[in-house]
Amino acid sequence: MGILAFFKKLVGAGTETNGNGKSGAGDLQLSCVECRKTFTFEAGEQKFFKQRGLSSPRRCGSCRGKKRRRR
Repeated sequence: MGILAFFKKLVGAGTETNGNGKSGAGDLQLSCVECRKTFTFEAGEQKFFKQRGLSSPRRCGSCRGKKRRRR
């Protein structure tokens, strides 16, 4: 199970749009420091990170997985 799937299962978050392709309320659009692609940091994920005292992710799910495999 990938990290994004884990968070979605944990917090019950889904990708929400408001009809014009933009993310739902509370979602943030972040840019990956490795591939420069934009990814959504969903409100439920933000809550999860905040509860655990973690900073916002700097890499998209794909690049996080690649980094873990390199270790």
